[in-house]
Amino acid sequence: MRVKGQIHHRDSLGTDMILHPGNVLLMTSGEGIVHSERTPQALRAQAHDLQLLQFWLALPQAQEQMAPEVKHTAVENLPVLTPAEGLRGLLAVGHFAGQTSPITTYGDPLFVDLTASQNGHWTLDTRQGEHALFVLSSQLHIAGQPFNAPAFVCLPQQAELAVDFTAGSQFFLLGGPPLDGPRTLWWNLVASRPELIEAAKQRWRDGGFATVPGDDSEFIPLPEN
Repeated sequence: MRVKGQIHHRDSLGTDMILHPGNVLLMTSGEGIVHSERTPQALRAQAHDLQLLQFWLALPQAQEQMAPEVKHTAVENLPVLTPAEGLRGLLAVGHFAGQTSPITTYGDPLFVDLTASQNGHWTLDTRQGEHALFVLSSQLHIAGQPFNAPAFVCLPQQAELAVDFTAGSQFFLLGGPPLDGPRTLWWNLVASRPELIEAAKQRWRDGGFATVPGDDSEFIPLPEN
């Protein structure tokens, strides 16, 4: 999700777009995808701000070798939520407060972008699944404890969790059901079994991944350590 500025995304499926603030891009790797993120050519000769959030979501084992996909939604197409007075949310991924994001996902993850226009209080139910809050700006009090930005806070599972926010704060609610087993993360590769990681490493060495149209002049070697 882009918070400030613009970025040029291209990938091996042929996606070629400039992402603007609030846009959501969900790239599902599955059996493998290659992508690049560059400063747009028009911005390279001038000072500019760029702030983005990138989260990795592990696929359920039934889909981890699926064909790759890329889905994009502009900010104006995201459902708007008002979970508490003075608190505005954009539902980027998943289901929340009776609304559903237009982006299809696997494994039922949740991602809500929240901005406070005033000081206030929110009672959050975290009984269903696992949840966290990422504080991007200003401060939150969670169950009475202060957290200054930047902070990533894993939440307890309970019916009523007190969240006190301050005017101007921006934070994100993330969640989802527990994974169906452990995952191995090595460099840019994620899988439920070590042999899948080893196969992907060899495929990268051998040039078996597709290249990015229009941005295929550079190659990042596989780390050997």
